[in-house]
Amino acid sequence: MSTSVHSESADHPRTHPTLGEVRARIQADLALPASRRRDMASAVSSLAKAIGQPAEMIAADPKTLRPQVAHLTPAMAGHKPGRWRNILSATGSALEYAGVVAVPGRLNLAPSAAWRAVLGMLEAGAHRHFNLWRFARWATHNGIEPDMVDDGVIVRYRLDLTERSLVTEPDRAARDAARYWNMAAEAHEAWPQQRLEVPDNRDVYSLPWERYPESLQRDVEAWCAWLGADDPFLERDFTSLKPGSIRTRRKQVQLLLGALVQQGVPPEDLPDLAAVTAPSMAQLGLRYIWERVGKRATPHTFQMAGVVLMIARHWVKRPRSDLDVLQGMVKKLRPSGQGMSERTKTRLRAVADNPDRLAALLALPDLLIREARQVGPPSEILAQQVQTAVVLLVLLYTPIRHGNLRGLRLGTHLVSRDGGRIAISIPGAETKNGKPYAGILPATVSRTIDLYIKAYRPCLATGSGDWLFPGATAQGMKSDDGLRSQIRKAIEIRCGVTLTPHCFRALAGWMVLKDNPDAHGLVQRLLGHSNLATTMAYYTGLEQSRAVESYGELLDRHRVDGGAKPRQPKRRKIAS
Repeated sequence: MSTSVHSESADHPRTHPTLGEVRARIQADLALPASRRRDMASAVSSLAKAIGQPAEMIAADPKTLRPQVAHLTPAMAGHKPGRWRNILSATGSALEYAGVVAVPGRLNLAPSAAWRAVLGMLEAGAHRHFNLWRFARWATHNGIEPDMVDDGVIVRYRLDLTERSLVTEPDRAARDAARYWNMAAEAHEAWPQQRLEVPDNRDVYSLPWERYPESLQRDVEAWCAWLGADDPFLERDFTSLKPGSIRTRRKQVQLLLGALVQQGVPPEDLPDLAAVTAPSMAQLGLRYIWERVGKRATPHTFQMAGVVLMIARHWVKRPRSDLDVLQGMVKKLRPSGQGMSERTKTRLRAVADNPDRLAALLALPDLLIREARQVGPPSEILAQQVQTAVVLLVLLYTPIRHGNLRGLRLGTHLVSRDGGRIAISIPGAETKNGKPYAGILPATVSRTIDLYIKAYRPCLATGSGDWLFPGATAQGMKSDDGLRSQIRKAIEIRCGVTLTPHCFRALAGWMVLKDNPDAHGLVQRLLGHSNLATTMAYYTGLEQSRAVESYGELLDRHRVDGGAKPRQPKRRKIAS
């Protein structure tokens, strides 16, 4: 049985009132309890104030509101987390009242009896089932029972989440509902056994390798093996690449191939890397990538052009005339700026230029742990909170790269030393630049990590793996997106800024140089840069800002109030 999908047609588009009009309707509806009218109207006003526009100027359109609200955190809006959640919930109710929201944050409708029966099979307290409960409430609201759920229902649910809800990540919510449905069907025989197609939300254009000629696949694998060969007599001007770097190069070639296919080149017309790196073909693929990122020279476009040139020069050995053309493409696609990206600078300055936010960030790990211990004994939810605190502590005290952070293993990378301090040691084979990383954590941080390992980590570990941050599957580490999202959301909610794991490396360098502007060598060793030039280039923009600030302080010290005053020019007498 397939459930039809409906939406507003192009001929009859849905029109939306403004938030001001929604508020006026609510205040005028005397059938609503006075407290309900007051709460919803107040929430609409508070949301408009947080967005920074009059309510009369904001369309009550979920698709328009979502991006305006998505970046706001309680701290940015000037509210406590609980109050901010209530504002969003009451605003959702106001939009539901106005008929423009079909999936409010909290539906005031219990799942049907049939839904309660299947949901009762799930173990209690697992936060991952939130999406299934929301899906069940939405389905009940639309008259859909569990045995009616199929791929068409998921498509309709995803459409309503996107078009008629304020859910922050509608695509992900629909995907999680389908994924957890399949997991429940696998775990419980009494659960409806129809499997759902899990939506693929990735915006990708590359094709599977199987779509290309076998000759091309063999050529790519031979090239990758050559990149990793530890042979000093090979004709190349770089050392052998590590497995992670080789995977990146293979992925970049796959993206270039996908770009060519998007430009109309049949996969069978790409028999080997020589065909791919012909100047006309390379330009066709690189143009697609350049247009895809907004016709801008970015680090990504520059790296893609560099890979093409590297293959053409060292592997295919194209003629000099071809290499000159490819070199010209590399030059044109080189970003104008060097060092730290503008986005990272913006995020860093949001903390560096605000002492209160910096203090809140540094205090956040202790706050999360203190709250967790006050709530009660360890549980899965509390363990996630303590894990977030440990991740932040590791990033603050040993600003390692995200891949190394995810891959930390007990007994391998983390070892207890005398006195209870924990040492972190990462071999060069696992770091980006091939240089080992080592450091010993302070006693206070080591005790916190030890508490997490002994009391909270067992609530998260599903197998016998030794990962410091275990994932959802047995013996697996936490996913890349999962760890990034966990860090970002905690900081946004508690501190009112957006920081990624990579930003902590920039923050570490900034704090060292703020304390000692000449300590570039210390920053180089702290971050594991291969050479001092990398450190100098990365912090150039911030150095100038600090230099101007220091010069201003110098001038202030020499300007003494009440001291010598500039001479007044003598007035000349005018002859009568």
